[in-house]
Amino acid sequence: MSRLTVLTVAENTGELLDLMISSVFRYTSPEPKVIVCNNGKVDKYIKKWDEDSRVTIINNKPSMSGGSNRHGEGLQRIFGLADTPVTAILDSDTVLLSNKWCEFDMDRYDLVGLERGTESGKVEKNYYHMCFVIMNTAIFKQMDFRPGNKNTRRSGKSYLKKEDVGWMIKSFTIPSKVKLLKFVNLKNTSGTVFDNLFCSVEIHSDGEVIAAHFGRGSNLNGKIDRSGFNSTKTQVKLWVEVAREHMK
Repeated sequence: MSRLTVLTVAENTGELLDLMISSVFRYTSPEPKVIVCNNGKVDKYIKKWDEDSRVTIINNKPSMSGGSNRHGEGLQRIFGLADTPVTAILDSDTVLLSNKWCEFDMDRYDLVGLERGTESGKVEKNYYHMCFVIMNTAIFKQMDFRPGNKNTRRSGKSYLKKEDVGWMIKSFTIPSKVKLLKFVNLKNTSGTVFDNLFCSVEIHSDGEVIAAHFGRGSNLNGKIDRSGFNSTKTQVKLWVEVAREHMK
């Protein structure tokens, strides 16, 4: 039986969600529980995985607008359903690339993750990126995964760094109990699996690629195309093709 539950929040990510869940089962043994909070429409991929006994789909209608609000509300709704010692939070536009992605000593670490700031090459240590986080479940049971607090939380709000969920994680652990991973920024250089045609990042552990993040968040419809790169639609098609070839 797996010690791991995988959580994700999806909002109209389509085939990227299908890719992410497929990669979880491709690279994780024993197979974990997967719980999806669906903040968007019920498409063919949501229907497909809702029929799979390994996956639980929770359909949700977020109470507020704004990506951070909606994503945080989704995580808050499903984190309490994790009943295994270890919980992984993966963005629905993340893909796993190696069975080493969860091979960490979770008796030693409270948290495995990445610090924002390092993504752009900055030296400053900032706050944790919620696209890929592995947690000691019991440590984070009391955490509120919504940004801000009940007095400051509102639709469309841009939150201060210290109101961000990735910052609030810091109060639940200490640096010696954190395993830091590395971003490889594909905007500037080719990675191990993906090249620099993608406005995205790979995630590396001790020099090995373990995952990649497409980089449009949990709601592709809310993102604009980025200058100097193919359209989001074209990038999704190519991203899925490269990832599925790697998974063979």
